Amino acid sequence: GLTVDKEYTFKLAPVTDLYISGNDTVTYTVSKIVYAENLQILGFTESGLTITWETPQGVTVPKWYIRLYNDAGYDKTLTTAENTISFADIDPAVKYNIEVTAEGMSLGTRANIAANSVFVKNIQVDTSNRNQLTITWEYDGNKSASDWMVVFTVDGSTEQQYIYSSETSAIITPLIPGARYFIHISGAPGEHIFAPKVEYDAPEAVPFNGYLVTADNMEFSMCKTPGKANWTHQDVAAADYTTTFQAGVSASFVMHLNKSSSKVNDLVVTLYVIKDSENKVVSTNTETRTWDDMWYAYYGELTIPVMPQTPGNYTVEIYFNGTIATTQAFTVVEG
Repeated sequence: GLTVDKEYTFKLAPVTDLYISGNDTVTYTVSKIVYAENLQILGFTESGLTITWETPQGVTVPKWYIRLYNDAGYDKTLTTAENTISFADIDPAVKYNIEVTAEGMSLGTRANIAANSVFVKNIQVDTSNRNQLTITWEYDGNKSASDWMVVFTVDGSTEQQYIYSSETSAIITPLIPGARYFIHISGAPGEHIFAPKVEYDAPEAVPFNGYLVTADNMEFSMCKTPGKANWTHQDVAAADYTTTFQAGVSASFVMHLNKSSSKVNDLVVTLYVIKDSENKVVSTNTETRTWDDMWYAYYGELTIPVMPQTPGNYTVEIYFNGTIATTQAFTVVEG
């Protein structure tokens, strides 16, 4: 029940009338319990085994103690005021234990390195293709299986997505413009893979501009999806133009061009990104059509592939080949 950063005085007081000599008083200042955060083993390099960590926010640690040891008799402790350190003369084929302790603390953050672990390095991210994010990497160590697994989340969402690859590369598609990706590279079950965590901010989307028209030349009207195949804007009743939908109801857009566009058979990838009221990604879907197939007599139709089923406020962003065409707020209510 003591308060952090307050000084307390403890004094020994006899319960009977006794004479006490010597030091009967001690003072003590309560400190926070501090642990190293985000401890990462970066792998074996020419300088040895490199370890990094982070200091908790709002805390100053004048010195860290880093102990590296194993059952084979290796036991070394180094000190540093930085948040990284390297141990030389390390054998990658041997198991090690690591403990990083802040000065003044009795317990630290621990990790272990299995024998013959694999260390991922030189992770590169390429978004030269607006519709996808390509990840490549290298590694040190002997990997027993060829399969890799890339785990990622988008914009702080807790929903993890997975990509499996037999190569040291993977493609995340569709790429959501302006989104922050949190990426981690792993391996087959039972493999000991050490990889730095990667955060990547996808470039913001530029407004659509192509085929002699821009986003300003396109009008998007949200509506309930007509109950017939191959519907057109002529099948949408005036009362069905709305931005409020009951859960389970399909939603669409009627598009209208206010000027002539090119007649081409270029493929256009349409990306639908739905976000909730906290700006977290709820779903992404794509469809591919030619530009000519998207329009007839200045009109076109888009049907959102998947609508949220939970009541709330949302936005849908629509991209053509990675460029923003429109953003529309809408509401889902109980069915």
